[in-house]
Amino acid sequence: MDLDSVAHVLESDGRVLGVLAIVRRKPLLLDKTRQGLFYAIADEAAKGLAQRYVHPPVADARFDAEKRRVGTRKVERSRLDALRALAEKTFVGEGQRHDAQLELMARYAESKLAVLILGETGTGKECTARLIHAASPRRKGPFIVHNVGAVSASLFEAEFFGHKKGAFTGATESRLGHVRSAEGGTLFLDEVGEIPPELQKKLLRVVQDGKLTPVGESKEISVDVRVIAATNVDLPQSVVDHEFREDLFFRLSALMIKLLPLRERMGELELFVVHILEACGEEGRGRTLTPAAWEKLRAHKWRGNFRDLQQTIQGALLLAGPSGPIDAEHIVLRVLPEPSHPKKEPVTFDLVVKTLEQCGGSRKRAAEILGVVPRHISRVLAEGR
Repeated sequence: MDLDSVAHVLESDGRVLGVLAIVRRKPLLLDKTRQGLFYAIADEAAKGLAQRYVHPPVADARFDAEKRRVGTRKVERSRLDALRALAEKTFVGEGQRHDAQLELMARYAESKLAVLILGETGTGKECTARLIHAASPRRKGPFIVHNVGAVSASLFEAEFFGHKKGAFTGATESRLGHVRSAEGGTLFLDEVGEIPPELQKKLLRVVQDGKLTPVGESKEISVDVRVIAATNVDLPQSVVDHEFREDLFFRLSALMIKLLPLRERMGELELFVVHILEACGEEGRGRTLTPAAWEKLRAHKWRGNFRDLQQTIQGALLLAGPSGPIDAEHIVLRVLPEPSHPKKEPVTFDLVVKTLEQCGGSRKRAAEILGVVPRHISRVLAEGR
């Protein structure tokens, strides 16, 4: 095959960044003017690449510098001791892994960067976020919790970013929204992977630049908020599937903590159970479990993790009565069937809209009915509009 082409190497400070080329089956017929335009475009492309990857913008440079600083600086002993004291009642554990996690949380508490907490349902993501906030310089400021998956898409933007009076039907008064309510403190975003795709860019603006525009307003507002996000879904896979913005993921995951599920911490089971019993007051303090009860607890898969364990022990205490040991018969385990994969009808735009109407606009509930994750609902809606 006969091809005609022109190419130009993209360089910056002697470093080759790539090649810009035009290749055609037919003759290019480039005169001097067009050749000059091509080379000018190539030079501008080289400058852009150099600015992004060789000499990153000041904001990105500061972001990277802060990440390195958090990873290398020594944690203040007083801050670590304060966090340990706070964790005694809410973040129970023992061993080197637990100590390392507390030190990591204390280190993160000193920074302004966003934190992403990864973990299954019931592993204590909100508790972890509260501890980081309580040990941080922002501890006197508010700690605002926003469950992304619990808000319908139609209300999300107004509830999250706030709105002006009269911005839409029913807006009888202005509202700050969750972001501005966390001014000077911490905003905890649970289930952050479920944020509608069309609003992820606005969240990026908050995390990256501390700016937002309330619904009905034309001017941006500056906010001083630290964001801690949590998710039980595979966000990197969501990025690959184009359901979650890559730039937002990297900003939210500047600092990360992964919480282990209970099944991987069975060596600490006794410590957890004793803690739960003591938290039940006089009725639970000093109570013991029979060997059969311990065996039953250790054999369970604990898909609901620590929250499931807590509710199970509280129920066993009630069934065992005011005195005496807790036996296996008092422990009622909730066993869910293994996930099945029946053939499902395609989740079309019309089906999603109909299901949302049936469940009051809740994407989370619609996803449960259709057997998909909430972010799939968001993607179908975005593609169907």
